Amino acid sequence: AQTQLQIAQSNPQMHNVHEAYRRVYQALGTKDINTLFELSNVEWFPIAGTLLGLIREGRLLENDLDIDIGIMEGTISVESFKKLISKSTFFKVSRVEYQKNFSTDINSLIPVFVKLVHSNGINVDVFWHYLSGDKINHGTSSLLWENKFFKLNSYESDNSLMKIPDKPEQYLTETYGTWKIKKSDYNYHRDMLSLSGARNFLGIEYLLRAYLFCG
Repeated sequence: AQTQLQIAQSNPQMHNVHEAYRRVYQALGTKDINTLFELSNVEWFPIAGTLLGLIREGRLLENDLDIDIGIMEGTISVESFKKLISKSTFFKVSRVEYQKNFSTDINSLIPVFVKLVHSNGINVDVFWHYLSGDKINHGTSSLLWENKFFKLNSYESDNSLMKIPDKPEQYLTETYGTWKIKKSDYNYHRDMLSLSGARNFLGIEYLLRAYLFCG
């Protein structure tokens, strides 16, 4: 799969780069992620489109070219996580984002997101999840997703054992609405029910841009 991607990238006019990426994405699956986290006993779980693919189709989504995973707060710090990644032979850190929350403390700044890049070019987006009342939040510097509180249960996929939210259908309904039906024109800025702007100036800017471009 990696060789097919390199050939497609070298001559995109003659090869389907999207299909090549999809093959690499499927080849990556979750095995390398499991290998990475098992070494440090860090518990992770699939979220968003990655969880949707596992539950609805029993595999990763064909039109989704990254992997979304969550880590609960207190599991591992971002600094410790970066040190863990530095020892990996197939992942590297591409970006780290922090989020301010003006509703609690104007000076608060918490780590929320780390983008990893696999050696095959596929992105793995890692979101720290924080408990807020009866909600669990995650996000980026400008985005905020809110879901009802959930626990984690064991789940097996492709002979790989992982954790997922204990009520996956509820999680997916909160996030996508009618998630059992494929939507060809899906736009997460417009259609993702659990998504809003972070409670800061960047979040306000995001909401204004989303309104202008998506209505």
